[in-house]
Amino acid sequence: MIGMRRISSLLILVLYAAVLLPVLEDFRGVMGDEAAYADPALRWCEGQGFTSAAWWQSPDAFWAANFPLYAVVSAAWGKFTGMSSLWGLRSLSLLLYVAGLAVWMAACRRAEWFKSLAQEVGFLAMILGSLYATAPSQYIRPEAVAPLLLGLGLWGQTLSRESMRDVMAFATGVLAAWAGLQFAVTLGVFVIVWMAAADA
Repeated sequence: MIGMRRISSLLILVLYAAVLLPVLEDFRGVMGDEAAYADPALRWCEGQGFTSAAWWQSPDAFWAANFPLYAVVSAAWGKFTGMSSLWGLRSLSLLLYVAGLAVWMAACRRAEWFKSLAQEVGFLAMILGSLYATAPSQYIRPEAVAPLLLGLGLWGQTLSRESMRDVMAFATGVLAAWAGLQFAVTLGVFVIVWMAAADA
């Protein structure tokens, strides 16, 4: 039954990505904040340093924002894949989001939070069908890394060795801070709830 549960979640995520990937570029027009989120990565790929002309600072100054992790990941994606187009950067967001949900679902299974296949599939369907899923999975958005960080944080807390749990909590905390303060707060609340549930 566990194998069927794992396959069903992955099948839903693959289907979600397969439906969206071909139409990402034509799905909607470019949103204003997409250009701002993509600009630091594109300028870095073009050899202009970690700067941005789309934010409220000098375009020659080192780019300072509260989510450098997404810009670094986007720049690496553009450098190594050459996909710095609108479709390429939107596909990165979609792939990060889907991979993050896959890790999150695996962590939830590992923590034995789902009691049935219907519960697991229903939970995943609610996330994918929510308004929250639209922005990070279909636009160039830094929130695309949030499910991955949350999933890694939860998965780390299911490890049997306390030292490894501490390492994973520290690593995901650092990455969450680099992803943006709002994600660090979300992860912090999630870990507090997880620890409270473990003590109960």
